[in-house]
Amino acid sequence: MALEAKTVLRTSPLPWREIAGEVVILDQNGEKLLGLNGTGGTVWSLLDGVRTLGDIANKIAGQYDV
Repeated sequence: MALEAKTVLRTSPLPWREIAGEVVILDQNGEKLLGLNGTGGTVWSLLDGVRTLGDIANKIAGQYDV
């Protein structure tokens, strides 16, 4: 299967939320909040098991004009 057609789902059970435009993840011990940069946050939120890697790459390329 071509990577462009492969869907990807976050397998991490870590709780996460988007807060004020930033994705934050609670670590596995429930002690620290980890913040992702803009690109990382966008990718994390798109790993929903519906979008393909090609969809995600296109979204990132369009959002960051690359």
